[in-house]
Amino acid sequence: MADERLLYRPEFYILWDTGCKEEELPEDSVSVCVVSKDGGKQAQTNIFHSEAEDEQKAEEKFLEWISNEPFVLEGDDINMELYMNFSPLVSFSKPFSEFILSLHEQEKTVHVSLKIVKLRGVDGDGDEEEDNREGLREMKKAGISVSSVCCRDWRYLKDIMEDVEGGKVHEKNCKKVKKQLKYIFSNPKEVETNTELETAEVEVMTELETADAEVMTDPIEEPEPEPEPEPEPEPEEDSSSSSSDDD
Repeated sequence: MADERLLYRPEFYILWDTGCKEEELPEDSVSVCVVSKDGGKQAQTNIFHSEAEDEQKAEEKFLEWISNEPFVLEGDDINMELYMNFSPLVSFSKPFSEFILSLHEQEKTVHVSLKIVKLRGVDGDGDEEEDNREGLREMKKAGISVSSVCCRDWRYLKDIMEDVEGGKVHEKNCKKVKKQLKYIFSNPKEVETNTELETAEVEVMTELETADAEVMTDPIEEPEPEPEPEPEPEPEEDSSSSSSDDD
């Protein structure tokens, strides 16, 4: 595995490890942005990485770049794909939403998707956690698609690393994040609590365990033999032709 990890930039493995672990999560933050414009004729990928001791988080570095990048500001048809290992704080979500809305106000065609490996800073009923949840809602209101990094996003990296078990963990994590996001986007902040988010996680894990059990216990059905074809009836004699012979 150590040699295989030289195949990619370290930021990709930080993204991967964030979805594989429940404890001792990476302290680094990573944001990957793929921007294309003019119907995909021009495109560029930018990777932002911040270590634990850095003052700026990766998403803050990205926001500073995107807000002043001529490649984006001068485009009329923009498609943006963002990947983050952790969900952003409201300090990013609100200004980024305002930036996207400003592009729409300039009558630009803008499509933005944000995919998150794991949620962070939203699992409490304090003011800070609620602000972070509200930041996610603000992005959704601005037309930004917010979802979980799903299995097909990992397929190429998973195949290269041959990390089958890691792929299974990511699949479970993906479903858990989707369930949690559903609660955040559908529940008003007055009734949204940490208990509901924990309940969503329990429901997802129960569904996955039930599905695994069904796969393990279902008997293998033997294929039924195909019925033998019925013999074709013998052709009947033509009565009209036999009477004409008698004549």
